[in-house]
Amino acid sequence: MNAILEFVHAALPWAILGVAVAVLCVRHGGQQKQEKSRQDYSGEGMCLGMGLGVALATALDGTEHLGLGLSLGMLAGMAIGACVEKPHP
Repeated sequence: MNAILEFVHAALPWAILGVAVAVLCVRHGGQQKQEKSRQDYSGEGMCLGMGLGVALATALDGTEHLGLGLSLGMLAGMAIGACVEKPHP
């Protein structure tokens, strides 16, 4: 009985996380079809921010915090790119 209880304690958070991600993906997909999507530069900003974050992390700290520079640069680039709207054709 202890083995089953330990398994449930170990697997239950992962199962809940999987269900939550599935629900969020389905909700987001349904909202995108209903709304007119706004075009912005979030993808381009994410790529540029990732490159700059890696370059700054390498230049300032070596390879110690490369992952942190990568993720923070990507986040900052996406946030800046999402604020700039693409012109309509």
